[in-house]
Amino acid sequence: MNTIANCVAVYFVLQFVWSYYRTCYRKGYKLDLWHIWLVQTMFTIHVMLPFNRSRLNVFALGPALMVKMLPMLNKAYLISAFGYAFILIGGQLWRLELGSGLRRTSSDVMSQLVRWPLLMARTPRFILITGGTALCIMMGIIGYYFTFAGFAVNLRGFLLVYPALRPIGNFAAFLAIQSGSLALARYVEYRERTMLWLFMALCLTSVFYGSRGMILAMGIAVLTIWLVRQRMQLKFWKALLVIYGGLLFSFTLNAARAQQFTVSRVLFSMGSDMFYGNSYSDTRDFAVVLGFWDGHYFYGLTYLAGLMAFVPRFLSSFRDKWSYGVVTATLVGFKPTEHPGLRIGLFGEAYLNFGLLGVILVGLSVGYMLRWMDLSIKAQLEKPTDRMLPYAYVPIGSIMAFIVNTTAGSSLYTLVFLFLFCWAAIKVSRAIKLPLA
Repeated sequence: MNTIANCVAVYFVLQFVWSYYRTCYRKGYKLDLWHIWLVQTMFTIHVMLPFNRSRLNVFALGPALMVKMLPMLNKAYLISAFGYAFILIGGQLWRLELGSGLRRTSSDVMSQLVRWPLLMARTPRFILITGGTALCIMMGIIGYYFTFAGFAVNLRGFLLVYPALRPIGNFAAFLAIQSGSLALARYVEYRERTMLWLFMALCLTSVFYGSRGMILAMGIAVLTIWLVRQRMQLKFWKALLVIYGGLLFSFTLNAARAQQFTVSRVLFSMGSDMFYGNSYSDTRDFAVVLGFWDGHYFYGLTYLAGLMAFVPRFLSSFRDKWSYGVVTATLVGFKPTEHPGLRIGLFGEAYLNFGLLGVILVGLSVGYMLRWMDLSIKAQLEKPTDRMLPYAYVPIGSIMAFIVNTTAGSSLYTLVFLFLFCWAAIKVSRAIKLPLA
C-alpha cells in the first residue's frame, strides 16, 4: 500500500507541474486562481504524505492517537487522492460539449449569484456600516473575554466553553471578513482611505480574536486578483515573500495564542508546526478519525446539521450531536466543549456520510465551480467592465466551502443575510432619496 500511495502522490505532483506549464504559464499567466487553489490542495494531500507517516507526529497526536492513525493513513490518503482526481475532472467539464445547454445554464445561475456581492462592493457606505457593526460586536466580546482571561488571544477556546456567545462571535467574524475584504478591494482600486482604516481596524481586532483565518480571508480576494492581474510581469520572489510573511505572521499568532511566545519558538514552528502540527495535516487527522470510525455511514446527518446552522447548537440537541465539529471531536474521544473538532480534508465529511459516491460528487462540484471562477475572473481582467466585478466572484467560494465542510454553513447564511440586507437597504435609501453609494 505504501508503494501504491507513493506512486499516486508522485503522479499527481508531476501532473500539477504539467498542468501549470500547459494551461497557466503557456497561456500568459504566472499564477491563476485554479493553480493557486490547486497547489495548496496538492501540497496538503500529496506532498505532506511522507511527513504524515513520520513518527514525529506523536508530539502532536500522542501515543494513543498515533496507534489509531498509522494503519489507516494510506486509506485516508487514497480516498483524498481519489477526490483530488475528480476535482481535476470537474475542472475539465467546461471543455465538454454535450449540446444540452448545461454549461450555459449553470454559468448563468452562478453569474446571477455574483450580482449580490457586486451590489455590496459598489456601496461603500454600507461596507462602512457593516464593518463598524462587526468591530463593535467583536470589541464587546473581546472586552468580556478579557474580564475572564486577562490579556490573551485564545478567544476560540473561550467560545467553546461559553456556547451561548459562539453564534454572536461567529456572526461578527463572518461580517468582518466580508466587510474587510471589500474595504481592502475598494482601497486598492479607488484609494479610499476610509476603507483602508476600516480594513486595518478589522485586522487588529482579529488578532485579539486569535484568528489567523480571519485575516487571511480578508486579504485573499485582493491578493488573488492582484496575482492574476500581474500575468507574466509577476516576480516569483515577490509572491514567495508574501507567502513567507503570511506564514511567519500565522505562526507568531499561534505561539501567542498558546501563551508561549518566544522568537525561538516561532522559528521552530515554521518547520515543526507546518509539517507535523495541525496546519496541513488534514490527511493525517482524517486517518485518526477513520481509526475510530465503525464504518457506518452518516447518510447526510452532518450536512443536515450544517443546513440548520442558523439554529445555535445549544438550542438544538440534533445539531449538538451531529455538527461536523462535534462528530469529529467525539469520535476520537475529545470533549466538544474543549476541542472544536478535527479538520479531515476536503473529502473526509463526504466520505463519512456517503462513501466514495460523496467523494466523487464533492470533487466534481468543487472542480466545476472553481474552474468557472478562474475563467470568469480572467475574462473580466481581460476586458474590464467594472473594477469591482472580479472581486465579486470570490464569495462564490463560500458555496464550495460548505460543500466541502458544513462548518461553513454559518458563514454562508451570514453572507446571504448580508447581501439581502444590502439590497433592501439600497431600495429603502433610494425611496427616501438618501443613497448609500
